[in-house]
Amino acid sequence: MRGSGRIDPRLQGRGFSFVRRRRSVSAVSVGRMRSVDRDAVRRYGIPSLLLMENAGAACARLLAERTLRRSRILVIAGAGNNGGDAYAAARHLHILGHRVRVLRLIRPGSDRPDARLQHRILLRMGITVRAMPSGRELSAEMRRADWIVDGLYGTGLSRPPSGRSAEAIRRMNASGRPVLAIDVPSGLDADTGSPVGSPDLAVRARLTATLAAPKQGLPKRRAQPYVGRLVTVDIGLPRELLG
Repeated sequence: MRGSGRIDPRLQGRGFSFVRRRRSVSAVSVGRMRSVDRDAVRRYGIPSLLLMENAGAACARLLAERTLRRSRILVIAGAGNNGGDAYAAARHLHILGHRVRVLRLIRPGSDRPDARLQHRILLRMGITVRAMPSGRELSAEMRRADWIVDGLYGTGLSRPPSGRSAEAIRRMNASGRPVLAIDVPSGLDADTGSPVGSPDLAVRARLTATLAAPKQGLPKRRAQPYVGRLVTVDIGLPRELLG
């Protein structure tokens, strides 16, 4: 069901695990969210890898609600935690029965430990992971997909995307395929709701799975063309930290 943004009724009642959403959570700034993440790890002893795993699983289930089994999913993974979330989402989409391919922006050896581990698991499971191509080859990869998962950049982006990441954003927007953005559409400032650079350098998502709490810029009217439908997904943070 290419390009559908609705839950397919044929998925209902067939043992499908639907995503748990966090309710009644106020929007937070990027700085506040970083503090919450740090406290979860340091005060509560929650491993950062567990939060990444929960994020990936939640994003995968949210997307699985909106497409048929055996859909073709292209996952675009950047560096750091957002890329690690994307790797985890790819694995869970594979487990849910989808045909998943992953394009990575950087060499795994130069990534953070949690993301490297998620990447290594994908390889051991036989899931296709390759360096992100450019030009027509990249566009062709995107056109073959039923959905694209945007895991290029998270909330840490401080300057306009450039090089291969800028090309990936432009080609995602030109592909005509629906995009699920992990946490925040790549290229968008999560505090202001405006693109960090020019308007063509921010992903225009069909669906944004923001992690744990909506970032304060995402519900703003100016952000809507990039965010699409905004859904807050639970990643297992203590509610005391987000109260």
